[in-house]
Order: sequence, then C-alpha cells, then structure tokens
Amino acid sequence: MLKPNYLSPVETRFTIKRLPNVSFFTQSVSLPGLSIGETNIPTPFKNIHLHGDKLEYDMLNIQVAMDENMNSFIEVKNWIVGLSKPNNFEQYANLSAGDGLYSDASLIILNSSKNPNIEVSFKDLFPMNLGEIAFDTRETDVPVPVCTMSFRFSEYDIKLSS
Repeated sequence: MLKPNYLSPVETRFTIKRLPNVSFFTQSVSLPGLSIGETNIPTPFKNIHLHGDKLEYDMLNIQVAMDENMNSFIEVKNWIVGLSKPNNFEQYANLSAGDGLYSDASLIILNSSKNPNIEVSFKDLFPMNLGEIAFDTRETDVPVPVCTMSFRFSEYDIKLSS
C-alpha cells in the first residue's frame, strides 16, 4: 500500500522578480484561496443555485522579516507610491519606465527530500497593502520585526515538477 508523505509547510522558497530583498527575507507565505460566485434563479417554490462565471482569487499574503535598513519595506513602499502617484504623474511614469507596473512571482514547494516538487507561478503581481512595523522599547528580548505585505495578481498556475 502506498503511503504518501505529507506536505511540509516549512520547505518552501518564494521569489518576486522585482523585489529581491522581499524574496530573501520572506518568512511565511500563504497560498491564496479562490472562489466563484453563484447565480440564484428564483422560482415560486425555492431558489435554484447555479455556479457563477467569475473566478476570484484571495490576496497573496506574506510576512517578511525586516533587515536593519528596512530594504524590503522600502522596496514595496516605493512600488505602492509609484502606482498611486500621490504627488505627481512622474512617480507613475518612473515606475512604468523602470521595472514596470507588475511583476511575476513563484512559490517553490519542496518534497520530503528537499527537492523542488511543486511550482506555483503568480502572474502580474502588484502590492495592495504594506503592514506596519512595530517598535516597542519595553521588549526585553530583541525580536526580529516582521511586516505583512498583501498582493493582488491576475492568476496563478500550479505545476508538479517532473
């Protein structure tokens, strides 16, 4: 009888092409869920529920450890500022002419032998939320500050490595 190994939640590598510091310091990443809506058809007796026709992905959420220069935070902050052009149109133009508005990302899940097993490829990723970094002088230990970052993307694909 075949006894499969369980998926390990700690054996992963995550990369975002335009964010090398975020990729290096990523501590956790959640594979986003997906859903479709539904269509209700009213009848005199009961509603009939049918599947919807629009696929929705949840946000890609990652937690990133902060280095002392806050490089990961600054990379994402500059991307968000460029996308939202809060002060002038050049911010958006510089982003568009530079690394672009979007980036691809990948999550590599390793097998029990620590070899690449599954690749999840995210297309047209962009940041939606950059969480806070907590500073607390009351701490007796020196914990590594962590920041949560959320991204939207157009789609993701899952491929089993051969």
